[in-house]
Amino acid sequence: MWPFKSKPIIDVDAVEWQFECFEWLLKEYGADIPITSRQLVLPKARFFPTENEKGHALAQRLFDAVKTYAGLSDWPVTLVADAPTPEYEAGTYAPQPLKYAAGTFSIRADGIREISYQPRLLKEPQQLIATFAHELAHLVIAHATTQAPCANDEIEFLTDLTAVYLGFGVFLSNSVFNFKSIHDLGGGGTAWSYSRTGYLPENDLVHATAIFLKLSGENAYDAVTYLKPGLGRTLRKCLIELKDKTASLEALADNPPPSSYTPDEEIV
Repeated sequence: MWPFKSKPIIDVDAVEWQFECFEWLLKEYGADIPITSRQLVLPKARFFPTENEKGHALAQRLFDAVKTYAGLSDWPVTLVADAPTPEYEAGTYAPQPLKYAAGTFSIRADGIREISYQPRLLKEPQQLIATFAHELAHLVIAHATTQAPCANDEIEFLTDLTAVYLGFGVFLSNSVFNFKSIHDLGGGGTAWSYSRTGYLPENDLVHATAIFLKLSGENAYDAVTYLKPGLGRTLRKCLIELKDKTASLEALADNPPPSSYTPDEEIV
């Protein structure tokens, strides 16, 4: 027999951390955002119908849809467009990262919850939807009644995982890295740029999506179909690896739900 096993998708500590975070999310939001009622949101037209809106009106339409799928329709939050940023650094003929925040979540002095987005993302709807899911996950975490199972400097990682819990694992996984070539630079030049969205690495997001699929009962075939090809193969391997975690998954699924949350409660 071949003596070597293939390397796991993510290491043991990362797997344990993901299970701890899912357990925490289920305890916090199992009644109000039960994972068995979650659906896997996909980059298909039927999930995000539009009426030919442009600009902020289109962003608002997509944002409202993300809120609905996330089970947050009644949670008050305002969407605003951020100041536009450059899409690439002019005159650059080598890969350059876009270093600007795709979106932000904040609570203003008057208590208004506000999410901002970069208008340039309207050209990248999948990345924009992933950004909305991530920022709405911040809103969810802000209402937690117990301490999150991570250090303060890991909150953004937990936020990504929460967005997966809300059903947006495919969007986040597909949007981690985005490469673009720009041909219209004058003089026939071409530049390449890439943007990095989110915080968890691709493999970690795909693994978290596999846990989501196991807990929600959603169709794994759909996830494989709409993930980037390489990530689809990674998901298949994650699902196989999770067969050894059946007892842990069953323990998560049996988590008792907490009391219900009222959307107009103050964050404490």
